Amino acid sequence: MGSLRPFSPFSSAATGTAAPDNAATGGGVFKGILLDLDNTLYPYLPAHQAAQTRLLQWLGQQTGQPISRLEPAYQAARQQVHRRLAGTAASHHRLLYIQTLLESLGLSPLVLARQGHRLYWDTFYENMQLFPGVLPFLARCHAQGIRVAIVTDLLAEIQYEKIERLKLQPYLSALVTSEEAGADKPAAAMYQLAMQKLELPASDVCMIGDHWEKDILGAAKQHIVAYWYNPDPLAQPGELPEALCRHVYSFHQFETLEAQWHRDRTGIESAY
Repeated sequence: MGSLRPFSPFSSAATGTAAPDNAATGGGVFKGILLDLDNTLYPYLPAHQAAQTRLLQWLGQQTGQPISRLEPAYQAARQQVHRRLAGTAASHHRLLYIQTLLESLGLSPLVLARQGHRLYWDTFYENMQLFPGVLPFLARCHAQGIRVAIVTDLLAEIQYEKIERLKLQPYLSALVTSEEAGADKPAAAMYQLAMQKLELPASDVCMIGDHWEKDILGAAKQHIVAYWYNPDPLAQPGELPEALCRHVYSFHQFETLEAQWHRDRTGIESAY
């Protein structure tokens, strides 16, 4: 596919560009945004690496096992849980990873598993930091009446805590987790439930996320325009009609890019 031209969910009045002729489309902006959380609003890897390192060090102290044994055992436990619970929120549950790890070492998880689970997430939360431009972007959406739903894999309790720690509550209208929907993205239920909560059809929303298969292809299957968030401006996306996807490498881009909603909406209708 050709190079992807970014587009904006904001009205042309806000961006200082000429207003498009929206008579045939019923509006010039998105009314709602489906927004991924992990690795889209904040970098996931630094928080995860800090949390996993601290967890394994603590487990080493508690069990007397060397890190050289605990680390591969933890990864094997994670893979085992993923295979057994593939496609569900529970497949991401660190408590199950730790439980399975301890059982594989012949140790009872009944004391250490929950303590380790709390330690992992407390460390993770402490190391979260929003990508530049995220809060101004969300504040601008809120000021323009654009409703935002977080659409995210993982357990509801964990994702609620992340939202609270990142101070995102004032800017959000809804949260959909794969625990609630019954399946991870790209399951249609994730997008359908989010649109139901926003009370908007697919033609009035867009998706912003970092994962090509889960966020972008999942949205495209629901006829939802998508922004592929990838901080690398030279990153190459997969194959999709250009009308359905744009590459955005910074949330600051949304401040100045010209709205192309009328063209994108028409593109959806002709892309299928």
